[in-house]
Amino acid sequence: INFLYSTTDKFDNKFGSDDKCLSLTNYVFDVSVFEIFISLIKGVTLVINNKHKTFEINEITQLMIEKEITLMYIPPSLLSDVYESLMETKKIIKLNKLLVGVEPIKVDILKKYLSLNLDMQIINAYGPTEAAICSTFYKIHGNEGMNIVPIGNAIKNTKIYILNQY
Repeated sequence: INFLYSTTDKFDNKFGSDDKCLSLTNYVFDVSVFEIFISLIKGVTLVINNKHKTFEINEITQLMIEKEITLMYIPPSLLSDVYESLMETKKIIKLNKLLVGVEPIKVDILKKYLSLNLDMQIINAYGPTEAAICSTFYKIHGNEGMNIVPIGNAIKNTKIYILNQY
């Protein structure tokens, strides 16, 4: 509950019946909770990728375009390839809410995604699965001169503690 409501809050609660979330991850992966339950609590259409066992870039891009996806999680390892594939299609995309995280992400690729859609919101999520998917969120802003993507602040109703080696 903390994770889901923190997510909707970070995306400025801009969800509606015209939103479509692409379920890209396998249902046994923690991020599937985001994909499934954000759709349920916000009335978003869930578009299920029936090929969860593969990450074929062109298929992902085609789904994004054909199904008019507005919300999704893209693993950092695929961000660059998906972006390049989208650029090759020269199609207008509807994606305006992107959740990223799990591993370090290059600032440059996130700025490229921000250029795809003027309404794009990108949230970097960080934290172990054991802490209910993610522990922290950071909203990316295109005008920041950062070199690394911060992990952000604790999700709602929680606290994080930065400890030393002891």
